[in-house]
Amino acid sequence: MQLIKVCSIFFIICAWGSINTVHSTDNVELEVICTNSTLNKSIDKAAQIAYYKVQDYFDDFQQLGKITIKVVESDKEFYDYMGDGFPDWGVGVALPDENAIVMKSPDLYNYPHEFDEVLTHEMGHLLLHQKLNGADIPRWFDEGFAQMVSTSWSLQQMTTMTLAVWGNNIIPLDHLETVNQFDQAKAKLAYTESFSTVLYIYQKAGKTGFNKFLETIHLNSDFERGFYAATGYTIKKFSELWQNDIKNKYHWAFLINDPRFIYFIMLALFLLALVVKLIKKYKLKRELEETHYHSNYEPPLENGGPTIINPKKW
Repeated sequence: MQLIKVCSIFFIICAWGSINTVHSTDNVELEVICTNSTLNKSIDKAAQIAYYKVQDYFDDFQQLGKITIKVVESDKEFYDYMGDGFPDWGVGVALPDENAIVMKSPDLYNYPHEFDEVLTHEMGHLLLHQKLNGADIPRWFDEGFAQMVSTSWSLQQMTTMTLAVWGNNIIPLDHLETVNQFDQAKAKLAYTESFSTVLYIYQKAGKTGFNKFLETIHLNSDFERGFYAATGYTIKKFSELWQNDIKNKYHWAFLINDPRFIYFIMLALFLLALVVKLIKKYKLKRELEETHYHSNYEPPLENGGPTIINPKKW
């Protein structure tokens, strides 16, 4: 990414109990609205990092208007923005039509991931929609891109995919449109699948090819038509090819050959051996204590004499 000299201008004003921070640079304007002044500053910094992290995936990106990040402190306020149908496991949402992101306060809610990662994920949604400028983006691509820019493909994702392939639980891409209706476990698989598909495209095409792919979709003003023009495949055919690819790739042998998995297994075996050793040591100690007690015990004398616990002391 070409380095851009940042000239920050901060305007902090109090309005309706909230603090607004407007951050301006050569080509970005970010507004953070939060009632907590300390949190406001950290989110403003995280928003700048998130913006440039996502922008790095694009060529010649031009921001379209100010991006607003609103931090809310109640479920009611959050769902006032969202309306019905938003999952209870959600903590943040991008609103492309409003060029805004709404986040639950990290001071009041438990996040399933780091706050910065969630913010970058939502920023990915916004900038992708700006890049494609009106194209109807399918949910699998929208979520997959947001995952790709906000996190790395890890052993956890590989394990999720392997278990899904092993259990024949892969969700067809077109079914991911209703991900908001999934429970948290199924949603985790859906997001991992989305990540897998977009990462597959990005790695095959490279950054330049991926941007040409996005530009073709933008010029066609229709995702499916642009996808076919860029790849030569319909989305349905691509989905079939992708499923065949992951079924061949993600199996137990794949995990066993991964050094990270081997390290994890070795660590697990070491901890298991340590626990077994401690249990044996504890049992042995108890046995020795009981043996010592019984070997030194003698019943009271019949004539009422003293009870001799340790004859050697007499």
